[in-house]
Amino acid sequence: MNVHIKYACIIGCIAIGLLIYFRALGYIIMYMNFQRKIKMKSYHKDYHFVEENHMQLLNGSFLSNGNRLKSYFITKNTGNSKQVVVLSKGHGCFITDYKEIITELVGDGYDVFSFDITGSGESEGAYPGGYQQWVIDLQAALKVVKKQYDDIYILGHSIGGYAAAAVLKDCDVPIKAVVAVAPINSGTEYATYMHKCIPCIFTKQVWIAMHKYELKHYKEYVDYTGVAGVNATDIPILIVQGKKDRWVPVKCSIAGYSKQIINSNANILFIEKGKHYLLNDENVRSNIRKYIKNI
Repeated sequence: MNVHIKYACIIGCIAIGLLIYFRALGYIIMYMNFQRKIKMKSYHKDYHFVEENHMQLLNGSFLSNGNRLKSYFITKNTGNSKQVVVLSKGHGCFITDYKEIITELVGDGYDVFSFDITGSGESEGAYPGGYQQWVIDLQAALKVVKKQYDDIYILGHSIGGYAAAAVLKDCDVPIKAVVAVAPINSGTEYATYMHKCIPCIFTKQVWIAMHKYELKHYKEYVDYTGVAGVNATDIPILIVQGKKDRWVPVKCSIAGYSKQIINSNANILFIEKGKHYLLNDENVRSNIRKYIKNI
């Protein structure tokens, strides 16, 4: 065999191997994150903060796409408040991970409503499935609270922040305002970012795999991005993004698309040294509370 042909065959085999590897990587990322049950840890079931702060926790449930989801109402004035903040949580997070902001919002006179996403905690479902499941479950949650409340706010974190913005693309529930904290912009955002950093046919395979996964599982929601949701409405929206966030870097967040945002009532608050769990920061929580109060 000619030496040149031999080397060409070797290079071709390597190229094909890399294409297969990067395509598989995209599927692995999605399956590792969304094709297994998200279980609660022991501290997630410790609700002492509710009693300690003289609040009440009312457990309930509602249906979302055939699965019954566990819901949580945290309140001080059962039946009296007409204002509610719907908390859309991040991947692997539960209400105890947000006890500080919950306590402060309830202290400000709001009820807080949250729920375990499909396939997580005490909700039905074998696994969440994908980013868009957060949007689907939030849509169902909003239909529950609109029966009882006049003023509905949404507070979302991480994937929950993505859902808080994306749900506005096609929302028939009147929303007063939205706060999206460290929100990723889309389900394929990491792959998009990777391809922008290293633009080549190999990194493109990761995006293709993730996009095909979304088409298979969430065809109707593939174009639900954070920016699309923000631009689909003129309601007040605050996007809070940490510049030191490694889980959702600025370029992967809704804030990274600031030039594409046309909603004049959308604002972006950058936290210079902020990381991913911004709601652990008292100053960030204070800014969010002030924002909601002033709407």
